[in-house]
Amino acid sequence: MAAKYQTGTEPQRIWVTEIGLNDGIEFHLISGESPDRVEELYQSGGRDFVLAATKGEERVPGRACGSCEYLGGCDSLIPLNGFLQANSPGPWTRSVSASDLVLYEACPSRWYMEREIHLPRVEEGSEPLLRGLATHQWLAQAHGRAKACSADELPDPADIDRLGSVGEAAVDPGDYELAYPFLRSHLDCCPLHDESIRSLTAERTLYAFDAQADAVIATKADAFWLRGDTLIMREIKTVQAQPEADKDEIFSAFLAVAWDLVALDTGFIGHFGAARGEVQLEILSPDAAVVHTYSTDDAALMKMARGRIRRLGRDWLADVQWTPTPNPGCTHCSVRRWCGVRDAWAHAVATKVAAGAEDISLAS
Repeated sequence: MAAKYQTGTEPQRIWVTEIGLNDGIEFHLISGESPDRVEELYQSGGRDFVLAATKGEERVPGRACGSCEYLGGCDSLIPLNGFLQANSPGPWTRSVSASDLVLYEACPSRWYMEREIHLPRVEEGSEPLLRGLATHQWLAQAHGRAKACSADELPDPADIDRLGSVGEAAVDPGDYELAYPFLRSHLDCCPLHDESIRSLTAERTLYAFDAQADAVIATKADAFWLRGDTLIMREIKTVQAQPEADKDEIFSAFLAVAWDLVALDTGFIGHFGAARGEVQLEILSPDAAVVHTYSTDDAALMKMARGRIRRLGRDWLADVQWTPTPNPGCTHCSVRRWCGVRDAWAHAVATKVAAGAEDISLAS
């Protein structure tokens, strides 16, 4: 009882109230109960959970590791020293993933509001988002069985009653219809047709620690496999049409490739007992699947990958201002309601269009 232990005041009635930051609605968890009644409720419904939480010995790495007081002595995080290539640690311990740096590069303020202080968001659903999520969910379930994906497990959406154990456990039937053509494209390039490949994990986030930068590194590849002495990380992306770009242009377009290569090189290869690493980027469209392969043995490629992570990570690690960067994404930003410059981009564009300017970017 906070009042009793913090002030010495004997409480007469106790309220515990939740207030929704999004809507301001109050909900009373405990409403004017006596101290004896609250004690009774605690003993009957809360004490066991408190004891389980405080006595637990199992370590479960996660994004919250960045705020854990025992982080420095924890052996549950994979060592990735030098991953961010920082000359010195940031102002405090932070957690970061590839998607964090993509979001930060677009707008530091949005990253801070979404990922650091977790302000309520308004997400706009879209077909690309739903199909991508459904595709990943189905493949995670399928690859988790350590067997190749089969056409027999992909019934036509019109015959949804035959979705089967893989689909029923992973995908909403409506979303399955969106993912179906992409999953069909995947069948020919499913790597588990190769019997020499050993599946390690699918759709699991691995947490590591870069002691040099004092940062928790979160890496979620769509699959981890071992083929001989090669550790393979596969990233899967869905697109409506295959990009007309070469392998190097594809590398530049997807930060996850550079992220995975550096993670392999700075610790994952040794952690999984491999000798070399490989990142496979599988791009699925409704009528085709293309796999681009990038190896840690490619010295020039690794130099580019490390440079990209260093440039983005350096700014993110040192930032304490989180200055907003108006950009075209402001119109559908999930935290725009909390941003003081949310309309700056739209106003600038409208002003330049009215003036007849050909270049409507804010940089001009």
